Amino acid sequence: MTRGSPCSVLLLFLLASCSRPPLTGPAAHPWASFPAGTWIELRFTLGGREWVERWDLVSKDEHVVRLRLTVDGKSNDQQLAVTEAAWTEKGDDTLRLAGRDFRCRRQERDGEKRWMSGDLPAWPVREVSAEGATELVAVNETVDGRPCMVFETRLADGGKMRRWKSLAVPGHVAREVRQTEAGDARVDLVRVGP
Repeated sequence: MTRGSPCSVLLLFLLASCSRPPLTGPAAHPWASFPAGTWIELRFTLGGREWVERWDLVSKDEHVVRLRLTVDGKSNDQQLAVTEAAWTEKGDDTLRLAGRDFRCRRQERDGEKRWMSGDLPAWPVREVSAEGATELVAVNETVDGRPCMVFETRLADGGKMRRWKSLAVPGHVAREVRQTEAGDARVDLVRVGP
């Protein structure tokens, strides 16, 4: 196993789990609104080890984004779909999260549920899936000067994850902290370019 392998698995999970579509945006993928040539560097801390990964947006079209992961000078290209399967509307609810009420549309798909609010159209304010249950816990926080919303997930394996999401960051994740039986993991945004 290469040094970047646990990180790559963690980041692919991170990218997939934050790829819920903005209701008002043109595309579902969290890299789709950024121009080709955009890149980010992320610092990973896992099991006492620390390393930096760079993700470059190589190209994109209406169907896929192509990302290049570089760790220790070795690159690997990823091709990820821009769109996702449709959700079915199931009704309206009012949820109290992060100290305020959100009027929401409840949606379902393949055993997953999510609650979307016009007050926060970029991401679901609550999600339930096989991975766990996620909900908004804070609004208007910042990470390195970037505005963020904070979401907390109770993982199905008993762990907990907190994720700071920002539309100003390619991939939308400015920070992530996980606490599980297997150990703690952390992802921090280092730099964004160009």
